[in-house]
Amino acid sequence: MNGINQAIELAGGQTALARMVGVTQGAVWQWKVAGYVPHGNVMPVYQALDGRLLPHVLNPVAYPDPDYRPALRPALESTDRGTDQNQLGQRLAQAA
Repeated sequence: MNGINQAIELAGGQTALARMVGVTQGAVWQWKVAGYVPHGNVMPVYQALDGRLLPHVLNPVAYPDPDYRPALRPALESTDRGTDQNQLGQRLAQAA
């Protein structure tokens, strides 16, 4: 199973992955047809899946190093939505 199919499965389907990454379900379908996640979408998928699939698995041409593990951004709680930038910056600084 290739990386995009694994990502779709982990996310719970094409629509779920699309929502997690902020693209349309049609975009995810195009990735599935192509057999890989486009370079510009690898990091959003990696982040959305909490690093469960490495960039190399999602797009081995763009990320040839199979051991490359970029740092994950801290997850924001749903209550953080709508806070002003100062509060959000403080929470991110505390998480680091």
